Amino acid sequence: MNTPQQDYALKEPSLAGAYSDLSEQEDIMYGVISGNASEYSVWVSPKNRYGVHARPAAKIVRTASKYVQCEINAKKDSTQISASSIMGWMTLEAPCGSKIKLTAKGTDSKKALEEIVALFESKFDEE
Repeated sequence: MNTPQQDYALKEPSLAGAYSDLSEQEDIMYGVISGNASEYSVWVSPKNRYGVHARPAAKIVRTASKYVQCEINAKKDSTQISASSIMGWMTLEAPCGSKIKLTAKGTDSKKALEEIVALFESKFDEE
């Protein structure tokens, strides 16, 4: 007869697979903006030592807020936020090396993403 610990050990591998996001397992091209005239997306990853903390978040929000005719969102794991929300970035918890997908819809959406990608590529001018 199996003990509860043994039952858990038998179920653990199947539980681990249940929580994986298949899109996260794809090969990701960081910094490459893709899409069409109505919607663009790009994967970014913080390269600075502390990731997206208060100062980088403020720079992203300032840049995203310039594009009032554009809706920009960021998604990490299952959490999606507005890129123009400082509180959203603080709750996103994006350390160095994390995977973030940015999407933009509206006027100048590609230009907006290009500016935000440049912030990530420059390590937010911290290093």
